[in-house]
Amino acid sequence: MTDPLDALIQELIEQPVEDVFRLYLSLVQQDRDRAQFAALALRDLARAGRIEARLVPLLDACLYEAPDGPSVVHLAKALAAFGRAAASAASSLADRIRELHVTNDTDYWILDGALWSLAYLGGDAARRLLDELDAEQPSRAGRSQSVYQGRMTREA
Repeated sequence: MTDPLDALIQELIEQPVEDVFRLYLSLVQQDRDRAQFAALALRDLARAGRIEARLVPLLDACLYEAPDGPSVVHLAKALAAFGRAAASAASSLADRIRELHVTNDTDYWILDGALWSLAYLGGDAARRLLDELDAEQPSRAGRSQSVYQGRMTREA
């Protein structure tokens, strides 16, 4: 049995790239809870090499408008598919990561994925954020009984 979400994403990635960008931006305005599905399709399109490097600024703008953590990480991974060629988006991604707070396992994996993506972009903005996170007390990824409700141990 096919997962309906997988079928939806497959249908989206078969569309012209420009249409998926339009859908994402439309969902950000009209149905923010579903924007992450179009962001996931953009991630897959970028990984498949179907988004041209000239559209990196548009991906950066989509990241800026991302309504939630899942959208942020999907768009971060789309940008990471370009590596250093998307370094111009590192500052935007670093700013979005600063907004992330870890209160459960899903939030942790969003932070983790966004940080890995930032490492692919590189540059001064990435280094500054990593230095900030290293010095952060308490760490947003650390386990605190009052905030974190996930199942990961402090060591993990």
